[in-house]
Amino acid sequence: MNRNQSSLRPLPADVTRLTADVRDLGAARTALGDRRFDAVVDVTIFDPDQVVTDIDLFAGRTDQFVFISSASAYQKPVARLPSPSRRRSSTLLEYSRRKIACEDALVRAHREHGFR
Repeated sequence: MNRNQSSLRPLPADVTRLTADVRDLGAARTALGDRRFDAVVDVTIFDPDQVVTDIDLFAGRTDQFVFISSASAYQKPVARLPSPSRRRSSTLLEYSRRKIACEDALVRAHREHGFR
């Protein structure tokens, strides 16, 4: 799903491009219709409110939701390998705190509602 179609490369014939702003829940729902997905990857999430919107939009519609976090949300240097997930850095960057809050919202949605 893209907000617009300007400067986008052609897609393979069996791929459908949906045009809507994923942050506009009504427009996104209209564009998605009754489609289901094996996976949804949203690379535009920087705020917990955006995660809540995506959970609402894609719950029951995808088998796997992929969130792109940030290395700045994790402890550095790495204490051990493999690095345990959820090990957080002590950074005070707003960006990092928001990414951590996004992860927390997704973990809650998984635990409470099975959102994968």
